[in-house]
Amino acid sequence: SKFAFKKHEKVHSGLRPFICDVCGKSFTQSCNLKAHLQLHSGNHAFKCGTCFKTFRFKSHYEDHLMTHTKEKKYSCGKCGRNFAYKNSYQRHMQHIHRIDDDDDEGRSQQHQCGVCGKTFPKLSHLTFHKKASHR
Repeated sequence: SKFAFKKHEKVHSGLRPFICDVCGKSFTQSCNLKAHLQLHSGNHAFKCGTCFKTFRFKSHYEDHLMTHTKEKKYSCGKCGRNFAYKNSYQRHMQHIHRIDDDDDEGRSQQHQCGVCGKTFPKLSHLTFHKKASHR
């Protein structure tokens, strides 16, 4: 959309008008500053029942839980490598396959296996996974 494009353009403008009053770190978007402020709040809403480590963000907590199960939820449809963490998967896609988050394939991980929960960038990759893994 036009709004999303304008928002994305700000990332490349070099302007970082949203500044943390606590540490001075600056951000391109207000939502990023808001998320950052959680780091200073001391609020650890999510606690691991296995190792009792605490997390401010649900997504970080959920990623951490996979370290105990050894589950690797993110699967590369290009080479088959699996990742427990979304950011590891994204870094792999950028550095190994040169697919950025701005590309459709890097951004859309919406094809999720109903059996094991792994996600794939393309429906064809999910279909292949189901045939190979869940006969």
